[in-house]
Formats: sequence, C-alpha cells, structure tokens
Amino acid sequence: EIGRKGGEAVKSRRGTEFYSQIGRKGGLRVKERHGPEHYQRIGKIGGSATKRGG
Repeated sequence: EIGRKGGEAVKSRRGTEFYSQIGRKGGLRVKERHGPEHYQRIGKIGGSATKRGG
C-alpha cells in the first residue's frame, strides 16, 4: 500500500516518462556490462520456455 501510494505520488509529480527513462538507463547499463549477447540468451530461454508451455 505504501509503495503504491509512493509510486502514484512520483508519477503525478514527474509523469510516466520518468519510469521510461529509468528503464532505458537500466537497459543501457546491462548492455554495457554484459553485451548484446545477454539479451540473446534471455530470448532463447524465453523462447524455449514458451515451446515447453511454461
């Protein structure tokens, strides 16, 4: 409940673009650290899980 209210307060003050910026920066940091292969591995895992039905 407290986290939800805090999130609503941030969203009303800074707008939804704020969360997009955070996500973008986090993605860029992961890409810097692990390289684009990281996302390829995640995609393969997700694809095989979908095939298995889980």
